[in-house]
Amino acid sequence: MQPLKSLRDAFVSKNRSASAKPNRMRRHGRRLGIESLEQRQMLSITPLQTINSSQDTGEKPQSKVFEYAGQWWTVMPNSSGTWVYRLDGTSWTPTQRITTSTSVHADVKLVGDLAHVLLYNGTSSQLATLQCDAGPDNRFEPWSLRPQLVNISLSSGVETATLEVDSRLVTPNGA
Repeated sequence: MQPLKSLRDAFVSKNRSASAKPNRMRRHGRRLGIESLEQRQMLSITPLQTINSSQDTGEKPQSKVFEYAGQWWTVMPNSSGTWVYRLDGTSWTPTQRITTSTSVHADVKLVGDLAHVLLYNGTSSQLATLQCDAGPDNRFEPWSLRPQLVNISLSSGVETATLEVDSRLVTPNGA
């Protein structure tokens, strides 16, 4: 608080308070208003169970964690494939295997109840679209309108890829 007081004192004479009559400088419509910011308190941090991932996940700008309907989810590869995990308390529960590939880097884009997942693996990249089944299993599973993985053609030498959804509607013949 001391720096704010010294700043205020630099603009207000010592024998006047901030609420005193305006001085010459204030006649021109300028005023200095200083207010205290709200106090901030440290939030608690809860350690989560580690997921043994078969790929490094921190180097590329891909979204791997997302929230849907108050539940946290992630897409990560492990030794048996690439999975959708659900956070249950402090533990990650594997709920749906997307592919048997263990070498992909996932990028997830959530649109409504659909999770579009780019499985980046260089020139062998694929796209999965999953839909949340809020039933007793509470998991994301392959979207019924496109349950298969779609191959994505990328040039050789591409280091990473991310996913974005365009909101424009494209109709046949420009209609």
